[in-house]
Amino acid sequence: MLLQEQLEVPGQFSLITNTLVNTSNCWSDLSLNYSRNGKTSYLNLSGTPNDCLINDPKIFIQYQVNSTWNSIPIAPLDPAPADYEGYKLPFVHLSTKFYRLNFSDSTAEIQTQIDTFFTEFTTDRQMQIRLSMHFTQPGSSLEQQIFSYIRNISSQSMECNTQLEAFGAVSPDTLVIAGDLTAFNRCQVGTAFVNSSAIFMYQQNNDHRPINVIASMGGILFVLPSKNESVLIDPSVTDIILFITLIKEDGTILREEVKYYKAVLSCFYNFLTLVSYTDTCLIFFPVQSERCVELYSHKVKTRIQQILQPTAASSSRLVHQVYEFVMPFESVNYFKTCLKGQNTTRDSTFEFYPGDFPQRQVGFVDNLASSFQPLIIINNDQDYKFAYLCSNNTFQNVLLILLLTFLAVAVVLVIAVTVITVKMHQ
Repeated sequence: MLLQEQLEVPGQFSLITNTLVNTSNCWSDLSLNYSRNGKTSYLNLSGTPNDCLINDPKIFIQYQVNSTWNSIPIAPLDPAPADYEGYKLPFVHLSTKFYRLNFSDSTAEIQTQIDTFFTEFTTDRQMQIRLSMHFTQPGSSLEQQIFSYIRNISSQSMECNTQLEAFGAVSPDTLVIAGDLTAFNRCQVGTAFVNSSAIFMYQQNNDHRPINVIASMGGILFVLPSKNESVLIDPSVTDIILFITLIKEDGTILREEVKYYKAVLSCFYNFLTLVSYTDTCLIFFPVQSERCVELYSHKVKTRIQQILQPTAASSSRLVHQVYEFVMPFESVNYFKTCLKGQNTTRDSTFEFYPGDFPQRQVGFVDNLASSFQPLIIINNDQDYKFAYLCSNNTFQNVLLILLLTFLAVAVVLVIAVTVITVKMHQ
């Protein structure tokens, strides 16, 4: 039998199937591991090969920008040790476990292409990446192509992410990688700036800060493009993928890391802060779910930092109070808790406003109106929430009641809409 007037195959057939068009057929769990560190950078594609007939292929790593696929050729290691399991000659598909492209071993042209790949990858962390093979079968001049898409991405370096000991906290309008950010001062000498990108619910969120600023924060903060309260009761939320790029003063990239974090959903839709000369009161709007009731039934120790930022520089922040208490939790539309001097501690990464509790409280209330930005941070092992708005107790009670009523109704509507949506998809 003669196929395509080129490939002669002995025998007779009742059915002919071209299995090579199945792009997922020739590998299982293809992944990309990479290092981004100047001349030691590399791209490594690995997976479990399946039984496919492939002869002397040309190998490419391909990535998509807009609608265009860009290709970078990968050369075999030649000569290669007999026990080498990477791409080598002669090519045996079932024995080839990975395909590696080293920056240092590449020509100047390929090095430029690798740099371009990383530039595009920084812009779009979700861009499509795939392994491509071009080859012809014996007796044929017809070129065949097979592709396998990358399903998982990891980095060679993980030192900073490991030292952060962080978790991903999700609220309706923010995403926070909460942890010990002072680790950035230790994990890579020479870092001047930290670029961060977080992928959550298929959206990319970016942050760029000087090392001295981010190291003094309690978490890497991403403000989401739109507020979405229903995410807190959405059973289909994705993991958070965090990319961290450490950069020198001159713009040279020292290291890039990627880590997957489980999304920890906040148990509060919102909170309000009311500060007086004598105490600080918070009004919480809880997520009324069995998960949150169970979490907060274990006497969760919670910290609240009450901060004023006099100028636009975040380094000007002054802590007026740090409260520590066991967070109450009530399955109601909202509840209120008030904190006084006996709840305070002096433990904070920010500089303290001078004086004792009454003096710091008076200073906060008196300077609130002229401050560039007030900041209230609430965090524990289950939540990390913040607000740039707070009010003193000169608020008229009528306005407060109206605001509470509006927020409570909004929460009920969110729950109702979510339930309807879930039922429609059942």
